[in-house]
Amino acid sequence: MIERFRLELRKQPWLVHVAAILGLLLLFAVPLGHAVGLLTTQYTYVGGRAVPSYRKTSFAAAYRQVLRERAAQEADLVMLQKQVPEPSRQAAIDLLRRIEAPLRRQDFLQVNRLTLAALKQTPAISDNRYLGDFLEDSRDSHNTTRWEMTTKRLQVYVDHHINALLTIDAATSATVAVYRVLARYGTYPYKWAYINNHRQDFYKLSPGTALLWIFLCYAALTLALAFSYDQRAGTASLMRITPVSELTTALIRGATGLALIAASLLVLLGGALAVNALLPGHRLGTLAYPLVVVSHSSAQVYPVWQYYMSTALVLGAWAVLLSGVAFLASLFVRNIIGMGALCALSFALVPLHVLDVFPENVQHLMPASYTNPPAMFAQAYQFHATQPADAYRVLLVWAAVAWLAGAAVLRLRTRRSGPWLN
Repeated sequence: MIERFRLELRKQPWLVHVAAILGLLLLFAVPLGHAVGLLTTQYTYVGGRAVPSYRKTSFAAAYRQVLRERAAQEADLVMLQKQVPEPSRQAAIDLLRRIEAPLRRQDFLQVNRLTLAALKQTPAISDNRYLGDFLEDSRDSHNTTRWEMTTKRLQVYVDHHINALLTIDAATSATVAVYRVLARYGTYPYKWAYINNHRQDFYKLSPGTALLWIFLCYAALTLALAFSYDQRAGTASLMRITPVSELTTALIRGATGLALIAASLLVLLGGALAVNALLPGHRLGTLAYPLVVVSHSSAQVYPVWQYYMSTALVLGAWAVLLSGVAFLASLFVRNIIGMGALCALSFALVPLHVLDVFPENVQHLMPASYTNPPAMFAQAYQFHATQPADAYRVLLVWAAVAWLAGAAVLRLRTRRSGPWLN
């Protein structure tokens, strides 16, 4: 069996794998370059003057900004306290003074501990009128939610003994920069109308991000080339007389292709993190960096590595589905262009506007609806009631249908042609 895996490895389109990894890294590098400030081709015009939308921020610059904001915030609060004394404002002043020494010696863990203790003792100081935004990067307008977000995120850094500040990590860490590239999903065009005195929104499905589409095209092309190799090389008849059944051969071929695609994903994420971490003034950061989801005035916190894993699982589910489609297509089509087109139909229904003819509840049962994982994870627009488990379920069920259909076709073909072809 190991020899069969080795044989399938030799049949893999290695040039396509290498080209895809390089292409994905380059495609990833453009928005990543914007995020870290290396590329400043996007501008906002203020008073006829072009201001870069992205600014390069280093650890040293972010740290100096924190020191300045702490001193400025303390001075403002002391002045206000003299005019209108408030217990919560005095508690904020005391906190700002206590964290000055550990902040100057870059003992950020102690800063987080002191801040967390003060917030638990006096929740009112979480109001941005007292502490501003220099300790963490959340700007929720609801004070109760802001306190919950701040305390939960600080608790993660304290529990994991992470010597860093949330606001500095948000500006300079590789883990956050890569997350922001993966989480960018753009906007959705939509129309609205009042029906029975109720506003009804009609969203047009977005085809997804360029990064995902390049990955889908790469996976479809790779698997189509792998499953059509014997037909193109003229070795299909030879493979049928081997002791291993055609279905087993197809399973080994699919598993080999999926393993290489998974390895390409790991290289992509690892390469993006490494390149960003090696930039001057930047750090790798922590994979425990807490992301926040606010639902019904309550904040849930989860680590950034979970977002990476969820994205990889969706892409992996897509690859499994495409392997089943490529296997089924290889039983009917011998032309590589035709096989690639059939594989592409599984995710190209959105830009072809085929899904527009179906109601929304039916669209969510089609794999093509899940070509935009960032919007789905953010539960934006038509994904407001969609969970990641829904995408995994739909993609894997369709993958099982494709593989079972291919196995049934092989079974019927074998019974009709004779056992010597098995």
